[in-house]
Amino acid sequence: MSQRKRSKGLGCSQMTDGEEDFSPSQVERYSQDQVNQKVSELVQFLLVKDQKKMPIKKADMLKSVFGKYRSCKEYKDLYSEIVNKAGRTLQEVFGLQLVEIDTKCPTYILINNLPRAEGKYPCRDKEKEKMGLLLIILSFIFMKGNSVKDSALWEFLNLLRVYPGKQHRVFGDVRKLVTDEFVHQKYLEMISIPLTDPREFKFQWGPRAEKETSKKDVLNFVAKGLVALVTGGGSGLGRATVERLVQHGARVVLLDLPTSAGGQLAQELGEHCAFAPADVTSPKEVGAALAVAQKHFGRLDLAVNCAGIGIAVKTYNSKKDKVHDLEDFQRVINVNLVGTFNVIRLSAQLMSQNKPDADGHRGLLVNTASVAAFEGQVGQAAYSASKGGIVGMTLPIARDLAPLGIRVVTIAPGLFSTPLLAGLPEKVRNFLGQQVPFPSRLGDPAEYAHLVQALAENPMINGEVVRLDGALRMQP
Repeated sequence: MSQRKRSKGLGCSQMTDGEEDFSPSQVERYSQDQVNQKVSELVQFLLVKDQKKMPIKKADMLKSVFGKYRSCKEYKDLYSEIVNKAGRTLQEVFGLQLVEIDTKCPTYILINNLPRAEGKYPCRDKEKEKMGLLLIILSFIFMKGNSVKDSALWEFLNLLRVYPGKQHRVFGDVRKLVTDEFVHQKYLEMISIPLTDPREFKFQWGPRAEKETSKKDVLNFVAKGLVALVTGGGSGLGRATVERLVQHGARVVLLDLPTSAGGQLAQELGEHCAFAPADVTSPKEVGAALAVAQKHFGRLDLAVNCAGIGIAVKTYNSKKDKVHDLEDFQRVINVNLVGTFNVIRLSAQLMSQNKPDADGHRGLLVNTASVAAFEGQVGQAAYSASKGGIVGMTLPIARDLAPLGIRVVTIAPGLFSTPLLAGLPEKVRNFLGQQVPFPSRLGDPAEYAHLVQALAENPMINGEVVRLDGALRMQP
C-alpha cells in the first residue's frame, strides 16, 4: 500500500490510498445540508472528548470533519465555517465554550460558560471522587504559591491517608492518576527541576485548571474546616473579619463583651458562628471561649485580636492643671496589650495540639496594633504605648512559637471607619479621610478582614507588622 507525503500545512497528517480525500472541486460542491451534518459530527466528537476530559488537538478536529486529507489549503475556509458553527451550537445549546490552551501545538478544551451558583466547587464532573482529589491537589498547589515539589505533594496526600504509590480503594494508583491522567488532561503541569540528581519534579496548575477553575472557589474550599477565634468580633474590624471568614466557609468563635452585639451577630450568621461572651483580660473567660472552639468545632487554627479601647488625654494639661489619670492609662494597657497577650498565650496552647501540615504549620495569630504605635498624636500616650507594645512583642513571640509551627503577624491599621470614628460629624470624617495620601478616604473594615484572609493564605508571612494605612503618616 502506497502512502502520500504529508503536506506542510498546519494540522495535516498522513493519508493512505482508499481513505476519504477531498479535492478543491469536491469542497466547493459541499451543500449546506452536508455542512450542517459535519457541524453535528464535530459537536458530537467534541462532547465525547470532553466527557473523557481529553484535550482536543486541532489535527484531531480536522480528521473528525474531513477524515484523511491532502492539503490544508483545500478545506481551510470550509473548516473555519464548520468550527464556528459548532462553537455557536456548543455555546447556545450546552453553554460550553471552545477555548485554546496551547498555541504552539493548537490544543483546545471545552469550558462551562454558564453562570455558576455561589459556593459551588470548581471543575465540572465534581460528582466524581477523583475530581475531589484533583481539587485538593490544586488547592494545595495554590496555597504553596502556585508551585510545589512532587515530594511535598506526596507527603501532603500521605497526611490525608491517600498513599501515592499504592492502590487506593477509590483512586487506584494515585501517583499514576496524578502523573498520567491529570497531567495528560492538562489540569496539572509536571516540570523537571534542573540540576537535581536523582531528578526531581514540581507541579503547578495546568492550562485546563487555569481556564476551568475559579480561584475564589479554591479559597472557599481551603477555608472549609478552618476554625477561628475573633476577639472584639461584635463591631468594627472584628465584625468585618467574622463576617468574611464565615462567608468563605470558616467556623468562627466570636468573642466580645456580654453587652456587645456579638450574640445577635452570631445568631444571624448561623451554625458556623458561636458567641462566647468574655473579657480578654480574664484568663478564665478567654479559656472558656477557647473551650467553645474545641467543643463545637474541634480545634483552633486562627486567632484574630481586634478587641481594644482608646482614650485621648494629655500627659499633663497645663490649662486645666490636670495630670493623666494613672488608672485610665493602666486600663488601656491592660485591655489592648495584656488582653492581646492573654489571648495569644492561651490560643497558642490550643493550636499546638493541631496536626501540622506538610510545612509543619499549625496555626496563625493575628494582632491589631495601629499607626499610632509609630506616630502617636497628642493625647495618645496610653493608646500608643499599648499598640507599641503589641508591635514590640510580635517578633519575639513569633520566634517563641516557631518550633510549634505557629505564625504571629500584626496589622497596623490607619484611619478606618469603625464605630469610634462613625460617631464623628461627617465633615470631620471627610477631613480625616483626606489626610490619607491614597486612597484618600477612611479605610473600610472589610479591607482589614481581606488582609486577615491574605495572611492566613500566605504561609511565608511571619513575625511581621503590616501597615494598612494608604501611606498615611500621622501628624502631631
